[in-house]
Amino acid sequence: MNGVEGSSLQGISRIGKRAYGTVVDIVRTVSYKAQLVHDEAVQDVECSQITVDEMWLFVKKAHRLRSRRLDCWLGVSPADESRLILSLRVGKHTDEFLTELVASTEGKTDCKFGVQMIRVAMRGA
Repeated sequence: MNGVEGSSLQGISRIGKRAYGTVVDIVRTVSYKAQLVHDEAVQDVECSQITVDEMWLFVKKAHRLRSRRLDCWLGVSPADESRLILSLRVGKHTDEFLTELVASTEGKTDCKFGVQMIRVAMRGA
């Protein structure tokens, strides 16, 4: 067995003997299709409230000559009763990021009050 390596995209590229760009393209394609499947499957969720939560993540990107710190935010909107994730977004903490999270939550539940409350909370943040 060859040496064990982490599951970074560069590690997958080396182990799979594929170009890094190819691995990134595959991950993007798969994640896009997974989002389509999720959006189609998660509809008409019964709930009385939706709670939006966000989490800050720190990512260090190492490079041969220098390293960079990257800020990354994870936004999630689960239905309170079932804890089913209605939407999940990863990105920079911007108004657009929060708007995408709310927009992707709408239509998956009849809980209009919860989505309206999210919009109010966003304006107040």
